[in-house]
Amino acid sequence: MSVPSAAYAHGPMLIGVMLNVLLLGVVVMQVHIYFKTYTHFDPRRLKSLVAFVFIANVLNTGFAVADLYLALINHFGDFQYLKMSTCPAHSLQGAVAGAVQMFFAWRVRVLTGKRMLGVITGLLALGQFNFDHFTVRA
Repeated sequence: MSVPSAAYAHGPMLIGVMLNVLLLGVVVMQVHIYFKTYTHFDPRRLKSLVAFVFIANVLNTGFAVADLYLALINHFGDFQYLKMSTCPAHSLQGAVAGAVQMFFAWRVRVLTGKRMLGVITGLLALGQFNFDHFTVRA
């Protein structure tokens, strides 16, 4: 029994976007609880990081839904369209990953008290951000 080629081409994209939207609901609840509970204790830069990651996640989900619509409605059956990436969310994902990993590097430095370990972790995070940013644009 052969499966239609559209199932192979569009199925994983559809499942991924549905999971993305589902997890966006979880993130909305977490951000709501964070800003309702912890904003009195955390510094402004941490609140800004949470807001940036949240806004970037909402934009990423919107871009993914728009890309899914283009692939399933406007370009259904056009397998050449699937070969090229038209979604601008890839650069956004790299920026979020870089910001979160730099925060992690700062926490490693604070919790361990070893500046060099934080610097090494930060350099690795910057390397990953640069790799992601420049490979997506190529």
